[in-house]
Amino acid sequence: MAQIIFVRHGESSANVDKVLAGRTPGVHLSSRGVEQVTALREAISAIAPQRIVRSSVLRCRETAELLFPDRHRAIAIHRAFDEVDYGQWSGRRLADLGRLSAWAELVENPGSVEFPGGESLAEAYARARRGVAELLDGAGEGERIVVVTHGDIVKFALLDALGLGLGGLHRLTVATGTFSLVDYTRPDAPMVCAVSAAGPAQRARGTLGG
Repeated sequence: MAQIIFVRHGESSANVDKVLAGRTPGVHLSSRGVEQVTALREAISAIAPQRIVRSSVLRCRETAELLFPDRHRAIAIHRAFDEVDYGQWSGRRLADLGRLSAWAELVENPGSVEFPGGESLAEAYARARRGVAELLDGAGEGERIVVVTHGDIVKFALLDALGLGLGGLHRLTVATGTFSLVDYTRPDAPMVCAVSAAGPAQRARGTLGG
């Protein structure tokens, strides 16, 4: 069975501005985000993935193309790994969202939260699980697959592999411009081999909003 390397996109302009980007169009990588991804390129290249998929969101496209400058045409979009649809929360400052009563519910019981005009975290979690299952279903023995996606989607994959479910959401930090690796050799007992690993000279630092 395969290994999947989940890459969170590099720091974005929304991360810098402390805004919940969601699926808002036109959110690019920041200059630091470009540096993060460039530093990560050597480590990801050493893994030598046979397949590359990404979220349809711009910052993931930019990240994937920086990681694989000679393989643009080989990068496939897989919408199961798109960002959570935060609905009306998208584009709002995190400081303002933190004052909402719904934010406390997000912290205490993330599995019960549905974003107004968007999707629930439970729906996004199930979507990410389906995406992983689809990749594994078509994977060759020992195949290595890179998925360029978003912080919460990476967390969902890790939580599912660890058997923790959404209740463990806030026990994980996945920084921008990092990768996490799950070995699915035993599909009934996947092994988490790396979490939020950064490239050389990069210090992993957790951020929200992307």
